[in-house]
Formats: sequence, structure tokens, C-alpha cells
Amino acid sequence: MADDFQAAIESYRAAANRTTSLPERHYLTIRAAQLAAPPTEAPTSRGARARNVPRADPSLIRPRA
Repeated sequence: MADDFQAAIESYRAAANRTTSLPERHYLTIRAAQLAAPPTEAPTSRGARARNVPRADPSLIRPRA
């Protein structure tokens, strides 16, 4: 159940569609997009930041109804 990413994505999107707070909607939409994005490789050295992390595909972000 913890690995049910599709259900989590749908839950974030549904919550984003229900909220009237723009910052909260933005946060929830971004979280859904991050979960939907393909995984990236972990940094190779301690403390290093990942480079070239792909941005979420805009087609995955549903507009508010």
C-alpha cells in the first residue's frame, strides 16, 4: 500500500482540485507531478545535489475544473 504511487498521485490531484488556497493547490500539484516523474539516480558523493533532474511533464498537471 505504501508503494501505491498512482493512488497517491490521484489523491494529491483531487486535493488540489478541492482547495481554494492557491499556494496549497500549487504544492499539491507539484507533489503529484513529482510522484509521476520517472525516478532519477541518487547523487554519487555525499552532500552532492542531483543535476539535470527532470521537471514534471506539464501534461500530467490537470487544470482545476
